[in-house]
Amino acid sequence: MAFDDFGIDFSSLKLPYQLPFTQIKLDSAFAKDFQKPENKAVINSSLSLAKSLSMDLTIEGVTNQLEHEALLNIGCVYG
Repeated sequence: MAFDDFGIDFSSLKLPYQLPFTQIKLDSAFAKDFQKPENKAVINSSLSLAKSLSMDLTIEGVTNQLEHEALLNIGCVYG
């Protein structure tokens, strides 16, 4: 079960550990401008959160090889 659109809309930081989620899905807005320092910070912190909760992090909206390789380099294997 995935916690979808993490980081936007009405998502809550309480949900991932209150419900039986196995995956956090980060919204595509963060992948589109992954070079921006603030987006990198969100991606890195979300990856750390997912790992600490024994979950996978999926970043939606990965559309090219450059994004894919950059995300792999920081440890995100799902996109």
